Amino acid sequence: MNDAVDYYRPILKEISELKVDSLHVVVEMEYFNTSSSKCLLELFKRVLRKQESGIVADIVWRYSSSAPEMQEVGEDYRDLLDGINFDIESVD
Repeated sequence: MNDAVDYYRPILKEISELKVDSLHVVVEMEYFNTSSSKCLLELFKRVLRKQESGIVADIVWRYSSSAPEMQEVGEDYRDLLDGINFDIESVD
């Protein structure tokens, strides 16, 4: 788990400290594990908090049509993050 946490730590910090009017987050992954999943959820929650503070924010989850399980993961995240524009797109 430390590898994912170490990887995402600067990204999470950067999002928390951003001073912007809008935030557009695009995620495209071929694979991820439980640790990365938890970190992504935290990232998405921070984006949601930015939106709640008045920043225009959205998230795009991109997946390969050859990996339908990644579409399902995106749908799960979208269901957890009520109140933010969360689009799911196939990249093929």
